[in-house]
Amino acid sequence: NSGAADVKINVTVIGKPSKPIGPVKVSDKTPNSCVLTWEKPEDDGGLPISNFLVEKCDMKAPGQWAKVSAAVRKTSYKVTKLTANCTYMFRISAVNYSGAGEPLMSEAVVATWPFGVPTAPGKPATSDVTKESATATWSVPEEDGGSEILGYIL
Repeated sequence: NSGAADVKINVTVIGKPSKPIGPVKVSDKTPNSCVLTWEKPEDDGGLPISNFLVEKCDMKAPGQWAKVSAAVRKTSYKVTKLTANCTYMFRISAVNYSGAGEPLMSEAVVATWPFGVPTAPGKPATSDVTKESATATWSVPEEDGGSEILGYIL
Protein backbone atom coordinates (compact mmCIF):
# COMPACT_ATOMS: atom_id res chain seq x y z
CA ASN A 1 0.00 0.00 0.00
CA SER A 2 1.14 3.52 -0.68
CA GLY A 3 -0.13 6.91 0.22
CA ALA A 4 0.74 10.50 0.99
CA ALA A 5 0.72 12.48 4.16
CA ASP A 6 1.10 16.15 4.92
CA VAL A 7 2.85 17.18 8.07
CA LYS A 8 3.19 20.78 9.23
CA ILE A 9 6.60 21.52 10.75
CA ASN A 10 7.61 24.75 12.46
CA VAL A 11 11.26 25.58 12.01
CA THR A 12 13.02 28.17 14.15
CA VAL A 13 16.32 29.34 12.76
CA ILE A 14 18.70 30.06 15.61
CA GLY A 15 21.53 32.53 15.36
CA LYS A 16 22.95 35.70 16.80
CA PRO A 17 20.62 38.68 17.32
CA SER A 18 20.54 41.56 14.89
CA LYS A 19 21.95 45.00 15.64
CA PRO A 20 20.09 46.98 18.35
CA ILE A 21 17.88 49.76 16.99
CA GLY A 22 19.42 53.20 17.17
CA PRO A 23 20.48 55.83 17.26
CA VAL A 24 22.33 55.59 20.56
CA LYS A 25 21.00 58.47 22.67
CA VAL A 26 23.49 60.12 25.03
CA SER A 27 22.17 61.97 28.09
CA ASP A 28 23.21 63.14 31.56
CA LYS A 29 26.72 63.97 30.34
CA THR A 30 29.42 64.97 32.82
CA PRO A 31 33.21 65.05 32.44
CA ASN A 32 33.32 61.54 33.96
CA SER A 33 30.12 59.78 32.85
CA CYS A 34 27.15 59.63 30.50
CA VAL A 35 23.99 57.57 30.04
CA LEU A 36 23.50 55.58 26.82
CA THR A 37 20.03 54.51 25.63
CA TRP A 38 19.02 52.32 22.66
CA GLU A 39 16.21 49.96 21.55
CA LYS A 40 16.15 46.15 21.40
CA PRO A 41 16.94 44.58 18.01
CA GLU A 42 14.12 43.53 15.69
CA ASP A 43 15.48 39.96 15.45
CA ASP A 44 16.50 38.12 18.62
CA GLY A 45 18.12 35.29 16.60
CA GLY A 46 15.40 32.84 17.64
CA LEU A 47 16.54 32.85 21.26
CA PRO A 48 15.85 35.28 24.10
CA ILE A 49 18.30 38.17 24.44
CA SER A 50 20.15 37.55 27.68
CA ASN A 51 22.09 40.82 27.92
CA PHE A 52 23.79 43.64 26.07
CA LEU A 53 27.53 44.17 25.67
CA VAL A 54 28.61 47.82 26.00
CA GLU A 55 32.09 48.81 24.81
CA LYS A 56 33.95 52.12 24.54
CA CYS A 57 36.80 53.40 22.39
CA ASP A 58 38.91 56.40 23.39
CA MET A 59 39.44 58.19 20.08
CA LYS A 60 43.07 58.85 21.04
CA ALA A 61 43.50 55.14 20.15
CA PRO A 62 40.91 54.40 17.41
CA GLY A 63 40.04 50.75 16.96
CA GLN A 64 40.97 49.75 20.52
CA TRP A 65 37.66 48.77 22.09
CA ALA A 66 37.37 48.15 25.84
CA LYS A 67 34.52 46.30 27.53
CA VAL A 68 32.49 48.60 29.78
CA SER A 69 29.99 45.92 30.82
CA ALA A 70 28.81 42.56 29.47
CA ALA A 71 25.99 42.24 31.99
CA VAL A 72 23.60 45.00 30.89
CA ARG A 73 20.00 43.77 31.10
CA LYS A 74 18.15 46.97 30.18
CA THR A 75 18.31 49.18 27.09
CA SER A 76 20.17 51.94 28.92
CA TYR A 77 23.42 52.08 30.83
CA LYS A 78 25.40 54.69 32.79
CA VAL A 79 29.02 54.63 31.62
CA THR A 80 31.43 55.82 34.32
CA LYS A 81 35.19 56.29 34.62
CA LEU A 82 35.47 58.53 31.56
CA THR A 83 38.30 61.06 31.29
CA ALA A 84 37.27 64.72 31.11
CA ASN A 85 37.46 66.33 27.66
CA CYS A 86 38.27 63.02 25.92
CA THR A 87 36.27 61.91 22.89
CA TYR A 88 34.71 58.43 22.95
CA MET A 89 32.73 56.16 20.67
CA PHE A 90 30.45 53.50 22.13
CA ARG A 91 29.07 50.29 20.65
CA ILE A 92 26.29 48.08 21.94
CA SER A 93 25.67 44.46 20.95
CA ALA A 94 22.70 42.26 21.83
CA VAL A 95 23.72 38.84 23.17
CA ASN A 96 21.85 35.51 23.19
CA TYR A 97 22.98 31.89 23.66
CA SER A 98 24.51 31.92 20.14
CA GLY A 99 26.71 34.95 20.92
CA ALA A 100 26.89 38.69 20.35
CA GLY A 101 25.28 40.19 17.28
CA GLU A 102 26.42 43.11 15.13
CA PRO A 103 27.05 46.23 17.24
CA LEU A 104 25.19 49.53 17.11
CA MET A 105 27.69 52.41 17.01
CA SER A 106 27.27 55.79 18.69
CA GLU A 107 28.33 59.15 17.36
CA ALA A 108 31.48 60.66 18.90
CA VAL A 109 30.85 61.81 22.48
CA VAL A 110 33.05 64.34 24.33
CA ALA A 111 33.13 63.82 28.10
CA THR A 112 32.14 67.33 29.22
CA TRP A 113 29.30 69.13 30.91
CA PRO A 114 26.41 69.74 28.48
CA PHE A 115 26.73 73.50 28.93
CA GLY A 116 29.41 76.08 28.29
CA VAL A 117 30.38 79.65 29.01
CA PRO A 118 27.78 82.31 28.18
CA THR A 119 28.58 85.13 25.78
CA ALA A 120 29.46 88.51 27.29
CA PRO A 121 26.65 90.80 28.43
CA GLY A 122 26.25 94.25 26.89
CA LYS A 123 28.53 97.12 27.89
CA PRO A 124 27.51 98.48 31.30
CA ALA A 125 26.15 102.00 31.54
CA THR A 126 25.94 104.05 34.73
CA SER A 127 23.29 106.47 35.87
CA ASP A 128 22.16 108.16 39.05
CA VAL A 129 25.78 108.62 40.13
CA THR A 130 26.21 110.04 43.60
CA LYS A 131 29.07 110.29 46.03
CA GLU A 132 28.01 106.96 47.61
CA SER A 133 26.33 104.97 44.84
CA ALA A 134 25.64 104.49 41.15
CA THR A 135 23.16 102.47 39.14
CA ALA A 136 24.64 100.13 36.54
CA THR A 137 22.60 98.60 33.70
CA TRP A 138 23.51 96.24 30.85
CA SER A 139 21.80 93.93 28.40
CA VAL A 140 21.71 90.17 28.95
CA PRO A 141 24.07 87.93 26.94
CA GLU A 142 22.81 86.65 23.58
CA GLU A 143 23.69 83.07 24.59
CA ASP A 144 23.41 81.65 28.12
CA GLY A 145 25.72 78.68 27.42
CA GLY A 146 22.91 76.16 27.91
CA SER A 147 22.26 76.96 31.58
CA GLU A 148 20.49 79.68 33.53
CA ILE A 149 22.69 82.70 34.31
CA LEU A 150 22.93 82.95 38.08
CA GLY A 151 24.58 86.35 38.43
CA TYR A 152 27.06 88.90 37.12
CA ILE A 153 30.45 90.14 38.31
CA LEU A 154 31.06 93.87 37.88
